[in-house]
Amino acid sequence: MARPKKIDWVAAEHEYITTKMSYADIAKKYSVSCRLVNTYGAEHSWFKKRKEYLKNVSVKLAAKSEDKAVDKLLRLSQVADSIVDVLEKTVSDSEQFNRYVVTEATGDFDQRTSEYIFKKTDTKALRDVVTALKDITNVIRNVNEIPTEAEKEQREAAKERLQMEKDNSDNSNKKDTHIKVSFGGGYVPDWGK
Repeated sequence: MARPKKIDWVAAEHEYITTKMSYADIAKKYSVSCRLVNTYGAEHSWFKKRKEYLKNVSVKLAAKSEDKAVDKLLRLSQVADSIVDVLEKTVSDSEQFNRYVVTEATGDFDQRTSEYIFKKTDTKALRDVVTALKDITNVIRNVNEIPTEAEKEQREAAKERLQMEKDNSDNSNKKDTHIKVSFGGGYVPDWGK
């Protein structure tokens, strides 16, 4: 009678739990019968352990993804704060929108750049700041999950619609079960009063 082959059951169990290997794959790798691996795996709850392992891996992946998302939102919030600081500094300069940078030709290939302050307001620069302010406001709203007035109204309307549908559903379940029959000419049937 042939002696059973020695198998490293700890390694085999680890491979089954942490990989996609089947009992047949384990049996083939360790040169033993599939029935032996099936029996041993069932006795030692390999399938249950694999399921628990995969659940733990999923939880850890979700936590890691969540941490990355939180970190990303935090960085985005910090960038938004920095942009707000720049916008505040820009707007606090009373001459900011009257300042023009002018490039003048001084010779064949020479140029000179100078800054001038005029009474005329640079409306393009003003528009750019307003656009930047709107954009950063949207970013801050999104990061902090602050709804706009329109979004608040949409939510309230959706809430009201749901309530009306619920009320209509409740009323349709309370149908009137009384039937009144009228006959012309004063005829009243005798239906077992």
